[in-house]
Amino acid sequence: MLEIKLTVNVVMERLQLPQFSSQDFSFQDEWIDVMKPIKQALDKMQGENTVESYFGSILPTLCVIQRKL
Repeated sequence: MLEIKLTVNVVMERLQLPQFSSQDFSFQDEWIDVMKPIKQALDKMQGENTVESYFGSILPTLCVIQRKL
């Protein structure tokens, strides 16, 4: 992960844009952790031929997301 952060800052420097601070990367890591259950639920519900994509699974999926958050 450190390598990616360094690469991002090199790209930002070459584009003559402000580099990301450690607080920016920390916020991004926390945001990814919070959004992970939502991403997983959306992936399940968008499937066309899976059991999780039916209307009957929407409410249970939302309840699981609410508990995880």
